[in-house]
Amino acid sequence: IVYVLFYIYRLRHRVDMEQQLANIKLRFFTDISHELRTPLTLISSPVTEVLENEPLSPSAREHLTLVHQNTERMLRLMNQILDFRKIQNKKMKMQVQRLDIVPFVRKVMDNFEAVAEEHRIDFLFQTEKEHLYLWVDADKLEKIVFNLLSNAFKYTPNGKMITVFIREDENTVSIGVQDQGIGIAENKKKSLFVRFENLVDKNLFNQASTGIGLSLVKELVEMHKATISVDSRLGEGSCFKVEFLKGKEHYDEEVEFILDD
Repeated sequence: IVYVLFYIYRLRHRVDMEQQLANIKLRFFTDISHELRTPLTLISSPVTEVLENEPLSPSAREHLTLVHQNTERMLRLMNQILDFRKIQNKKMKMQVQRLDIVPFVRKVMDNFEAVAEEHRIDFLFQTEKEHLYLWVDADKLEKIVFNLLSNAFKYTPNGKMITVFIREDENTVSIGVQDQGIGIAENKKKSLFVRFENLVDKNLFNQASTGIGLSLVKELVEMHKATISVDSRLGEGSCFKVEFLKGKEHYDEEVEFILDD
């Protein structure tokens, strides 16, 4: 009995220590994010102004575009970390509205057209309907789709295919991203949405990752009372699918609804 009790105590202590370590990491990253956001914003705004309004040589425009893209990428990462902090402190609010998700998803996909062209990736969109309405938080849905696409492009080799699909069932609407990337090993699927976990074997695919994107996606999906699933085979690719419930009755009382006039 003493041995069993001691073993349980050790397990609890280990869980507590891991939780504290995760909180320390998040607090550290949050503090840094606050410090970095201001100078990044001060870089991004003038660069955007110059790109839009100044006559530039092709070489200068190419260099400034690269600066702008990477600044925006860093800002998105900073915002993801700050979003985590909001979720942890239960300060992130849901502002739900009736949204036509087909053109909305197309608009998010536009951000990746240049990357797809550069890496010769076939970037496809499949939908049975041209208009499909859901009650969702537009800002959070954009982050969900953007992160899933970012993840797909990160681990898909040149010359392969990435497909975004929208499917309607009787009670749900699914938004999915299917790639022909490196795939995920069966024993690593359970840890896929764990914060700060990087599950990619560096020998297979030399790509740095923070382990934040998918964890944030899961948090935002759950705030919508939706579910996310992954179907993946090592070496063949992965398919991430988010299933949203139709209507708005499933939301809590704390959710704020934005209604059309």
